[in-house]
Amino acid sequence: MSDFEVIPIIRLTRDLRNAAKILSDHEARFLVEAYYALQEDRIRAAHQQRTLTEGGEPAGIMEWLLEQREILEKQVARALDAYSGASAVGAWMRSISGIGPVIAAGLLAPYR
Repeated sequence: MSDFEVIPIIRLTRDLRNAAKILSDHEARFLVEAYYALQEDRIRAAHQQRTLTEGGEPAGIMEWLLEQREILEKQVARALDAYSGASAVGAWMRSISGIGPVIAAGLLAPYR
């Protein structure tokens, strides 16, 4: 196995958060769908990592991958937070109990 440098996921910058406020409906819909896919993948990876650990198997790489998935999922959620918070309707939706930034973004950017 060759040596390689592992580069962590880069956090969402202020510029990208500002850009997320003006996403098109199509871009926002893509991010909402990506968020749910990332969430599903993270849940599956957490189960794999937990199963390996409980079985006494080495799981260091799986743990690292899980952490990277968690970071990426949070970053997409931050972009959707900026998008849904940038509109009056989105801010109103988020004031309703149970509707957070991701659901509000999904409602603002309907599937076409």
